[in-house]
Amino acid sequence: MYFKILLGLTMTIILFSVGMVFQKADFVYAQFFENSGNNGTNSSEFSSNSTESSNATGMVLLSQKLNNASFGYRVLEGLIQNKGNDTAKSVIVTLTIYDKNNSIVGSQFTYPHVRTLRPDLKSTFKMTSSIDNFKGMKYYEISLQWKKPDGSQGYLENAKIFKQKHINKSK
Repeated sequence: MYFKILLGLTMTIILFSVGMVFQKADFVYAQFFENSGNNGTNSSEFSSNSTESSNATGMVLLSQKLNNASFGYRVLEGLIQNKGNDTAKSVIVTLTIYDKNNSIVGSQFTYPHVRTLRPDLKSTFKMTSSIDNFKGMKYYEISLQWKKPDGSQGYLENAKIFKQKHINKSK
C-alpha cells in the first residue's frame, strides 16, 4: 500500500519536474482498487460499439474510449447525459476491469466534469490510471451512479453506448 502511494508521488514529481503541465480539466479524482480474490459475477463482455436503444429514464453513456497515454498510463474518456426528468446529483463513473476468467482485476471511479446534471445536460469524464492496473485485462465495463432528488440512488450497470430510437413519421 505504502509502495503504491510512494510510487504515485514519485511519478507526480517526475512528471512535473520534466515540464509536464496539466490543465485543470485533466486532474482525475479517482482511485484504483485491486481485487481481493472475489470473482466477478457479470460475464458479459463490453464492446465499444455495442448500443442500447431505449426510452432512458436516467443517466446514459453517449461515448467512451480507452487509450494508451504517455509515461505508462491509460486514459478512459467519455460523455454521459441525463435522459431522465429529474436532476442527477453526485454522479460517479466507475470502470471495472475483468480478466480472461471473468474475475475482477480492479475497479476505479471518477467524477464527470459536471457532477450535477439537470435533464438533457451532458458532461464529459476522464480517468487516468497506470497501465499496470490493466494487466491481464480481457474486457471492461462502465457503470454510472447518481443521487436522485428523493435521496435514492440511480444506477446503470455495464452501460452500453446509448442510441436514441428514431421514429419514422412518414406514412
